[in-house]
Amino acid sequence: MKINFNCDNNIDKSPMEIKNNIIKIIKEGITNSLKHGNSTEINIDLSFINSDIELIIQDNGNGCCEINSSNGLNGIKKRTETLNGEVTFQSSNKKGFTINLKIPGGVSND
Repeated sequence: MKINFNCDNNIDKSPMEIKNNIIKIIKEGITNSLKHGNSTEINIDLSFINSDIELIIQDNGNGCCEINSSNGLNGIKKRTETLNGEVTFQSSNKKGFTINLKIPGGVSND
């Protein structure tokens, strides 16, 4: 398993609640890739666009034709909504799985 992780240094300026939820979302994304996707590579990109956080978790696993809400995906959705963010899940058969989320106002001005 190869995991590529790119992270914007401004994450340090984010409130602790956001950082803790991002860590849990990343962990769940990795777990799903391993458990359901039989992935050999996962790419994680955590960046800022203006003051918003964008997180993309993408694997090269089996993918699926139809995305079914599981406990893991529901957990990611609930955590994202708690932070007033939006999440989308994308996949197609044999072409991997992508989690894309945006969280507004992820940088503290302190």
